[in-house]
Amino acid sequence: MEQYPQSSSVTLQESISREERLKRRFLSLCIMIMAPVILVFGLKDFVDAQYLEGALVFGIVTLLMGLFIILNRSRAYVGIMRTVAGLLTFTLFYEFYTGGGNGGAFQWMFIMPTGLVFLLGFSEGAVWISGIGVLMTVMVFRHIGHEYSKDLILRFLGAFFTVSTVSCGLELIRERYFKQLIEEKEALQKALDEIHELKGLVPICASCKKIRDDQGFWTQIETYMQDRSDLEFSHGICPDCAERLFPGKESEGPSTPASTPTVPS
Repeated sequence: MEQYPQSSSVTLQESISREERLKRRFLSLCIMIMAPVILVFGLKDFVDAQYLEGALVFGIVTLLMGLFIILNRSRAYVGIMRTVAGLLTFTLFYEFYTGGGNGGAFQWMFIMPTGLVFLLGFSEGAVWISGIGVLMTVMVFRHIGHEYSKDLILRFLGAFFTVSTVSCGLELIRERYFKQLIEEKEALQKALDEIHELKGLVPICASCKKIRDDQGFWTQIETYMQDRSDLEFSHGICPDCAERLFPGKESEGPSTPASTPTVPS
């Protein structure tokens, strides 16, 4: 007999690691897509003689590529997520303040809600999104930085808060489903841990049918099975044995525990 116990905590850790690997890959993909796009805007800034903005964009791209390299070598996942989020937030607010992209660059803000709640989780992502939304609202209505038309700003803020609400709602559902999945896996693993798996050759007596255990002791087959599984046995006498032990008595069926005569010792 061999047993293969497995701790339920291993399953939990493996599941968390898989989710973290997924987020690392997602962030790596985002950086690989965003860096060239941002770089193009930086080159355009230099062509338009906006040297300060162009230098800032090149600096951001350099930092993003550095974080991309670190992301695949470091265990500091949360720290890297927060750094990337901070860099993107700073860049987008700078574009929002200066009216970069002829007043349209601020629309990149739409990528923030979904990315933040997925990479940082619902709670921390919601805090970041709330801070961004409040700061943008203050800047707009106090006329800080570039002047945008009131109609454009109202449409943008309405769309931004709608995207934020949907993103947070979906992430909350995803986290609850993930938690429920982990709990179900733990419960299943616990149930599997409690099952004693019988495997291999089992020495059994050819005459009395006793089984020899790992310690060399001979035990009744029902005792052996009950100790290693959730089986319970009820005793009766089969027709052949009933005829042999009580000749002339009519058998009452294959197994009649309540009415079967007691076997004389």
